[in-house]
Amino acid sequence: YLSPLPAVHSPRTLPLLLLPHSSFSLQMSTPPPSSSTAAPSSPVPPGAFAVVPKKDCPHVTAFISSVVPDGGVPVEGACGGCRDRSENWVCLTCFNLNCARAVNGCGIGHSEQSSHPIALSLSDLSVWCYGCDEYISHDALFPFKLAAYRKKFGEDPPNNVI
Repeated sequence: YLSPLPAVHSPRTLPLLLLPHSSFSLQMSTPPPSSSTAAPSSPVPPGAFAVVPKKDCPHVTAFISSVVPDGGVPVEGACGGCRDRSENWVCLTCFNLNCARAVNGCGIGHSEQSSHPIALSLSDLSVWCYGCDEYISHDALFPFKLAAYRKKFGEDPPNNVI
C-alpha cells in the first residue's frame, strides 16, 4: 500500500505513477540536515519515494518501431483484450492498446505472446519494459512520448521536457 503523495507539479506536468513492485529502482529522500543553511541531499521531498527509470535497457532499440505512425501514437481507446478504458498502455512496437497489470493484465499478455516488451502509459507517459521489468528512459523514446503528448494535450510540452 502506498499512501498518496502531495502534488508537487503544475497542471501542465504529469505526475509519476507509483506502483508497488520489488524491482523498481527507488530513491528515498533523507531528512534535511539540521542546519537550515545546508542544501537538501535529494530533490525528493522527505518521506516520499521516486521511481528512477533504467537508462540502459537493452530492449529499446531492438523492439520499438522505427517511426511514429502517420496518425500519431494512440492516446485513447479501449484495451484490445478486455475493452477496459481505465488505465491503458500502448505497445511501442505495434501500437496496440492494452490494459495495465492492475486492471486485467492484457499488456503483460500482449508482451508475452508477441515478444513486444516496450509500452507507453497513456496515464502519465512513462515507459515500461516488460523484458527488464522496470520503467525505462532512453533518447529513442522521445519521438513517441512527444507525439503522445501533442495528441493528448494539443500542444508541445513546456521546454520539450516529458
